Amino acid sequence: MAESDGDLIIKFSGRIDNLLIKHMGKVILNYKGDTDPPEERSSGYLKNQGKMGVTSSFAKAVYSIPILKAIWHKSYFKKSLKTRFKVEPYKRIKPGKAIAFNKIVAANNKFSSDERPTNQNIIIPQSVSSIEITNAVLHRQGIDFTIPSSPSFWDFPEKEIGLTGAAILCAYNPKRRANKKYELIPKFYIINNFVYTEDNDLSIAFEPEEAERIWKYKNLILYFTIVVISEKKNIIRWSATRQVKLVNE
Repeated sequence: MAESDGDLIIKFSGRIDNLLIKHMGKVILNYKGDTDPPEERSSGYLKNQGKMGVTSSFAKAVYSIPILKAIWHKSYFKKSLKTRFKVEPYKRIKPGKAIAFNKIVAANNKFSSDERPTNQNIIIPQSVSSIEITNAVLHRQGIDFTIPSSPSFWDFPEKEIGLTGAAILCAYNPKRRANKKYELIPKFYIINNFVYTEDNDLSIAFEPEEAERIWKYKNLILYFTIVVISEKKNIIRWSATRQVKLVNE
């Protein structure tokens, strides 16, 4: 419906697809409506978007640790000629345009949920060299755990080596609804006085701010690896360590 009485007054009811209003030759309004209603995002689309967001957050945490970034950047696995076009990017011999961050994402997206990282996510490329964690205990100041004797992991000729411990802590299951769904805390440090023929007790200490963040959640996942570095600063080996789930009492 349209009305005009002296000054221009226009009223419309119902749906407007296109509307052009001129007054004394001047365009006042030129509106072109959308004839099709906006598509609603499917639940599957939203879930995939959430999953990718979780994976990206996890990859950023891993990427922030220099030694892990170096491993992902330099590590390429041999591929079969029969499957050369089916190998995932992080397993290819040559990096091409893929950078460390992209390879971390590619390796982890199948493991992430749309809510948080899971205990299947990985912080280092797959490795046949394994070290187990036992007796893990979460307390206010940090995490204490034991690495049992594992001579096979140290079966290489290099004598002068250094050890770096690298970890990602994923705190989840918030105690209050106002908290985030999860938080990621990267940690790395030099390991001294390690005797590979014996059980070794290690600790990951929390900074006060980290402890405050962690204790907002009921559960925690510890992703951990030991990286062996030669005297010339070359990466020799890293451990595939099973993730550990801890309960915040």
